Amino acid sequence: MAKSQKALEKELKELKLKMGERPLFALTTYIDEDDEQERTIFLGKPDRMTRKAAEKIIQNDTWKATEVFLRGMYKGGDDLEEILKNDDAFMITQEQLVSIIKLKSGNVTKV
Repeated sequence: MAKSQKALEKELKELKLKMGERPLFALTTYIDEDDEQERTIFLGKPDRMTRKAAEKIIQNDTWKATEVFLRGMYKGGDDLEEILKNDDAFMITQEQLVSIIKLKSGNVTKV
């Protein structure tokens, strides 16, 4: 069941205080054919353990790897299980995750 907009806003404020400077992302998707039942979850950046677990299985099962990422990154919002059980919502979420989990590039220069 979806939380009210007011409840999501309150939870987001609390999460921002709790997480401090660490990045926090809101990911929104729909769980119905008519794009009327919106769900929003709050995610943090994946930690090393989450990355390691997901990277072990990503070559063989991208769906399971996405689930590992989502479970490891989930901080709050609407019920994650609703998204995990809905194929369309899950695939949309999978596409959106890429922008969060990709690593930033750096530069190496000889000094």
